[in-house]
Amino acid sequence: MRLKLGVVVPVSYLFDWQKELIEKLESEQNVELELIKSTDKNVNPKSNKYIRFIKLLYKKLIDRQAFIKNALGKSDLNNIFKQSTISNLSVSIDNHILGPNIVEENIAEPYDYIIVLSLSVINSELLKSTKKGILVLSEGLYLTNYDEELVGFWENYSENSLNTFSIFLLDNKTRNYYKIDESFSSNRTLSLLDSRNGYLWKGVDMLMRIIKRLEHKEISLGNEAIQNKLFENKANFQSLPNSRQLTYFLISKLFSKVKALFLDRVSNDKWHILIRKGNNLLTQSELHEYKLIQSPKGTFWADPFVHEKDGQINVFVEEFVDANARAHISVLKFNEQLELIDSTPIIETEYHLSYPFIFELNTDLYMVPESSENRTVSLYKCTNYPSEWQFIRNIMSDIAAFDSTIIEYNGKWWLFANVVKQAGVSDWDELYIYYTNDLINGEWLPHAMNPVVSHTESARPAGKIFVHENRLIRPSQDSSKRYGYALNFFEIISLDETSYKESLIEKILPSFQNNNLAIHTFNHSDNYSVIDGLFRKFEF
Repeated sequence: MRLKLGVVVPVSYLFDWQKELIEKLESEQNVELELIKSTDKNVNPKSNKYIRFIKLLYKKLIDRQAFIKNALGKSDLNNIFKQSTISNLSVSIDNHILGPNIVEENIAEPYDYIIVLSLSVINSELLKSTKKGILVLSEGLYLTNYDEELVGFWENYSENSLNTFSIFLLDNKTRNYYKIDESFSSNRTLSLLDSRNGYLWKGVDMLMRIIKRLEHKEISLGNEAIQNKLFENKANFQSLPNSRQLTYFLISKLFSKVKALFLDRVSNDKWHILIRKGNNLLTQSELHEYKLIQSPKGTFWADPFVHEKDGQINVFVEEFVDANARAHISVLKFNEQLELIDSTPIIETEYHLSYPFIFELNTDLYMVPESSENRTVSLYKCTNYPSEWQFIRNIMSDIAAFDSTIIEYNGKWWLFANVVKQAGVSDWDELYIYYTNDLINGEWLPHAMNPVVSHTESARPAGKIFVHENRLIRPSQDSSKRYGYALNFFEIISLDETSYKESLIEKILPSFQNNNLAIHTFNHSDNYSVIDGLFRKFEF
């Protein structure tokens, strides 16, 4: 189905994430795109000199970020207008609220959808120019009076560990708002810009997925409409911060930054692995039963996978070498008393390797280590247990896949991995599934719901998927407070080519001891279980 889309843009400049979104829309064969110019040059409200001074201090002293890909870089809109079709429709934007000054000049054919690049109260007159409705992109957990420099302030001020990017549809028929997509990201403690940068780039991918769905069929809105009262309910709004709140925010962030710099000088945060006898599902009360295995100086061990064969107890790990600034895969050999006997590097490449996912097929042992830096998912076969491995092939290429986890289920092979579609997006947030009939040589097809999870608290894999008490269990990471902060165990309720559903059954917080900061892997064999932990050691 061919779509006619209108995108409301400001008159002076576009942010780079908005520019890339427009470029992607223009490249869609089934999309006819027009830009709708806003008549206003600046939507930021005026503020007093003191508030402007505080905002300037915050940017200079704290929020100085260097991004691989800056979502908030600015592009001259005049250059974009030269390449794009300009609509005869124009709208006025007043303090982040669309309307009521709508100017219509003989629109020959209404748009299928109009896209508004920020959360707005939409004047109903604008709906007359659409057949289906208006797609509205929304940042943050709170609706707020708009100040571009303070987006995300209240999420950070209230110390909320999460932030969100949502897409609403104001439906032309019902005149109701529907939330049709949403993704949760980790809220960066010090930086408003860092938090925004990741979810804005992710928002580009989210909207393009919706557009591709619309090219084939209409979105099913379901029965849960968000009434216009959403925007009238004062509980959903936060006003702009006053000078007292901004001052407190600046002082608290300065204190946090000084504290972080101090801890960086006097302490060392390092991953270690832990092992115990027993293979039952990990619970919070059982953490004390694990034996800590210290990583050697100048390295750390993480992402442990335990395997038993012929009386041997072997743990395959990511071994990160500080001097090389990257990791390889090693095997750690243990005796029955769980004493470390030896450690041996087994797979080394010119790029970073981690998460040595192992599995058996026809009595052979295979491994799929994470090789996202190489944009591959690589398959290795063990030729001399446990130390010699042969590269077989890249089962997927040109993909940034993190922590690939494979399971055979209902006659197919399923691969779970966090995937990053473009630079700037966090690798903590979105879980994708692929499937094939032939693991070694087959083509991996994307799941119809990809990404099946878009939440930093639960997306990224944290170990083998396994059966426990007749339930299929998926370990995952919770990175809401920091990378790999906690472990989740989800029961997979349904899994096929078009559906996926899971339900949380257990969350494990880092609590071995006071200096334990994170825990992000769980695996087990017939008789043993392994986890890892991030520990802080003070070095005065």
